[in-house]
Amino acid sequence: MIKEAKDLVETVLLENAATGLSLTKVVRNAAAEKQAVHERAHPFASLITAPGSFDNDTSGLRSFKSSSGIEKKYLRGEWSLPIQIRIWAKTEEDADSIVSAFMPFIPHRWAYQGIDGTVEIQRTEASDFASAMSEQYVAAVVVVFTAAMAHQLS
Repeated sequence: MIKEAKDLVETVLLENAATGLSLTKVVRNAAAEKQAVHERAHPFASLITAPGSFDNDTSGLRSFKSSSGIEKKYLRGEWSLPIQIRIWAKTEEDADSIVSAFMPFIPHRWAYQGIDGTVEIQRTEASDFASAMSEQYVAAVVVVFTAAMAHQLS
C-alpha cells in the first residue's frame, strides 16, 4: 500500500506544478530527503510516511463488485496510512505556490487491490523556524490514505 499511495502522490505533484516552479526531484524516504536538503536541490518534495492505524472493527466476509461479477473476500480490517508531503523551497512564497498548485488535485478516493478507499487531507504545516535557521522554507501537507486489507476466498 505504501508504494501505491506514494506513486499516486508523486503523480499529482509532477502533473500539477506551480507556474515557473517545477520540482527538481521527489524523494521518497528520510535519507534521500536529508541528502536533497544538504544539496539544496530546491524546490523539491519529500514523501515521508508517519505512524498510521488499523481498524479491526470492519473485519469479516464481504462481497465486492468486480469486472467478473460479485466476489467474496475476507476483509481483515482497514489500514490508514498518513503521508507527509514536504515541500522544500528557497522562500515561503515558492513553497506556498507549489502547495497551492497541487493540493486541489489530491483525489478524494483511490483504489487499492481493486477495492475503493479514501484519501483525506488531514492538515497542513509550515516551518518559519527552519526558514530562519537555514534559508530553506518547508511547507507540508499530511494526507491520509485508507484502504481495506482483504484477500480473495478460494
